[in-house]
Amino acid sequence: MNEDCLEFANEYRVREVLEKYCSFMPVEIFLSKANAEPEYETIDEADVLDTDEVVEHITEEPKEGEEGEAKQMVWVTENGSVYHTDSSCSHINLSIQVSSPGALAWKRNQDGEKYKECEQCVGNGAAGAEVYYTKYGNRYHNSLSCKGLKRKVKLVALEQTDGLPQCSKCAKKAA
Repeated sequence: MNEDCLEFANEYRVREVLEKYCSFMPVEIFLSKANAEPEYETIDEADVLDTDEVVEHITEEPKEGEEGEAKQMVWVTENGSVYHTDSSCSHINLSIQVSSPGALAWKRNQDGEKYKECEQCVGNGAAGAEVYYTKYGNRYHNSLSCKGLKRKVKLVALEQTDGLPQCSKCAKKAA
């Protein structure tokens, strides 16, 4: 790839250009990764539309002695320390932003904190020309593939959370 095209190899740069110059078009433009795993969303049966493609109907049979009792389902991340009651919680549904390290030095997260370097992908090294961050996080990252920017979320019954506390953001929303 020649040098003048290199900036468009960055997915977030391409998304930025599409949003800026193509948002007025009458047809939606979708950008997807060729080798990415398909992403699915779990929605209630009552919310399924005719235009939705249903991949799998998930039904949980009540255990013996639990006839008619509905279990509360919650979301838990692979290495999480809390459970989530809202699937759109910003702690599990990340909105990744891109910035130069210099511009990021002046930005603050939703709690007013400065962004610090990610111990995993920045470490003691220098930040790259572009860094990645989220509005609710407190770290910036050199790599989109950093574990700090990835969330493996699964839907489980509340009883299966082994006593994890509820996410404070989800608790505030529910109150």
